[in-house]
Amino acid sequence: MKKFYCVLSTVFLLIGLTGCKKEENKQTSQVSTEKTSNEKYSEEDVTYQSGDVDVYATVTMPLNKENVPYVVICHGHGGSRSENGGLDAISQGLADKGIASIRMDYPGCGDSKEQFRNNNLTNMIQYTEDAMKYMNNHYTVNKDSVGIFGYSMGGRISLEMLASQKDNFKAVCLLAPAADTEDLKKLFGGTENWELLKKTAQESKDGYVDFTTIYGQEQELSTKWFADLEEKDFTTLMQEVKKSYNGPSMVIYAVDDTAVSPSVSKSVAEELGSEIILTPEDGHSYGFYSDKAYVKRIVVENTVDFFKDKLMK
Repeated sequence: MKKFYCVLSTVFLLIGLTGCKKEENKQTSQVSTEKTSNEKYSEEDVTYQSGDVDVYATVTMPLNKENVPYVVICHGHGGSRSENGGLDAISQGLADKGIASIRMDYPGCGDSKEQFRNNNLTNMIQYTEDAMKYMNNHYTVNKDSVGIFGYSMGGRISLEMLASQKDNFKAVCLLAPAADTEDLKKLFGGTENWELLKKTAQESKDGYVDFTTIYGQEQELSTKWFADLEEKDFTTLMQEVKKSYNGPSMVIYAVDDTAVSPSVSKSVAEELGSEIILTPEDGHSYGFYSDKAYVKRIVVENTVDFFKDKLMK
C-alpha cells in the first residue's frame, strides 16, 4: 500500500490529538499490578475488556478513602495514557486531592495490542465508556461524581461523549480540544491531501491508508477514522453538546498552538461558557513533550484544582 509522508511543523502527530463492538457487561480484570504508591495514593496497571479486546489502563486511587469521585482521562491521537508523563502528573495530582482516575491506551497506542487501523472515534468512545464501567464495578468510587479530561483528540472524544447524553458527567476539562475536523486537515497536508488519503483508504482492499509522520510514527488511517471525524462539523457538535451538558467546564490552550488552532479552543470555551486558562508558549506540547516545566505546571495544577473544586463538593 502506498505510504504518505507529510512534513508537519508541529509535534502534533508525535504526541497526539487524539472499543470494539461491545459485549454486554463483559467487564473482567485480566491483569492488576501495582506500579507506585506513596502516603496519599496507589497506582496500578489494569486490563479490562471492551468487546473482545483487552484494554490496558492505569488506575490511580487515593489511599484509605471510600466513595471517591473520579476522572476518566483521554489521551491524544497517536499518544498514550501517559503522554510522556503529563497525564501521569495529572492523575497523581488528582489523587493527592482525594480524586481517583482511570486512563487507557486507545487502539494502536501505548501498550495496546490492536492495530492502529482500529483507531477511530467509535472505538475510542467505547473504550472510554467501558473504562467507566470498570471503575464503577471494581473500585469504591462515587458514580455520581465523575469528571472527564481530554487532551487534543481526547478532547474530541470528551465532547462526543457529552453530546451523546449517555453519561452524566459532573465536570469537564479540555486541553486544546480537537473539536473542528476542518482545522485538523491542515495537519495531514491540508484539505486536498486529506481527500487523497481518504480516497486511497476507500480504494484499498484493507480499508486503510498508511501514513508516516516525519517522526517515523506509522499510522494506518482507516475509512472509519475519516468517516467518524467527518460525521459532525464543529457547529453541529457544539450544538449537541450544549443541549446535553450545562455543567462546569474548563478549556486550557496555548496562544501559539499550531496543531489545534487557538481559535478552535476559544470557540469551544465560548460555546460552553468555560473557564479559560492560557499558556504563553510551547505550542501543542504543554510541557509534556518539552523542557517547559512551568507550562506543564500550569496545565496540571489548574486541571487538578478545577476538578477538586467541582467534584469534591
